[in-house]
Amino acid sequence: MNTPTIVLVHGWGFDSRVWQTLQTKLNKVNVITIDLPGYGNQINNKTEWNIHNITEDLIARTPEKAIWIGWSLGGLLALYSALHKPTHIKALMTIATTPCFTQKTGWDCAMPNDSFNTFKQSCANDTNQGLNEFKRLVAYGADKPSIKEIRSQKCTASTTTLLSGLEILEHTDLRFELKNIHCPVHSILAENDALIPKAAREPINFLSAENETTFISNAPHGLPISHTNVIAQQLETMIHVQ
Repeated sequence: MNTPTIVLVHGWGFDSRVWQTLQTKLNKVNVITIDLPGYGNQINNKTEWNIHNITEDLIARTPEKAIWIGWSLGGLLALYSALHKPTHIKALMTIATTPCFTQKTGWDCAMPNDSFNTFKQSCANDTNQGLNEFKRLVAYGADKPSIKEIRSQKCTASTTTLLSGLEILEHTDLRFELKNIHCPVHSILAENDALIPKAAREPINFLSAENETTFISNAPHGLPISHTNVIAQQLETMIHVQ
C-alpha cells in the first residue's frame, strides 16, 4: 500500500506549531503541516482572506488525494475545500469543527452572535488580549500540561488577518452543503468545548450521510494538543478503510 499523505490545517489564532506533538505520533505517513496565509511561515502570503481564495491557496500548496485533518477554522476550510474541489481530498477529519460556528435560525448549537461580536470587538481593540482570551477558551476543560502547552503557543498573524478569519467563522454556513461531500468525513468533538456546544453532535451526523462522529469526554477545544493519541488512533482507522 502506498504511504498516505496527511495534510494538517491549523485553526484561528494558532499556526502549524499546534500540530507538533501529533506529528511525533504520525511516523508511518507523509505529513504536511500547512500555515494559513498570514500565519507562521506564510506571514508574507498576501492571499485575500475570503473562504474561496484561502481554500484555493491551500489546494495549490497541497498534493491531490491526501487525507486532510482540519482543526476549528481549519476544519471549516477543509470542508469547503472538499465541497468545491471534490477530487483533491481523499478523506477528511475535522477536529472541534462544525459547518456553522455562529447561531443561525434553526441552529442553536453554536456560539451566540452577541458573544461572538463581543469577542471580535475585543480582538479589534487589543489583539493580544483577544488571543489570550481565545487561548483560555481553547484550554477550558483541559488537563494542566495541555493548558500550559496551549498558553505557550505563539501567533504572529496581524490583526487584519485575525479579524478576516473571524469574518469567515461568523458568516460561513455549510450546513446544507454537507450532503454534497462524497469523501469519508470523520468529526471529532469534545465534551468540554467552550466554543462548540456538545448538542452539536447529533445535528452534524444528521446533516451528512458520509459523516462519522467521535465524541471525547472531558476534552477541550484544544484537541490537537490535549488528545493527540485519540486523533492518531482515529486517523489510523481512516487510513485502513481507504
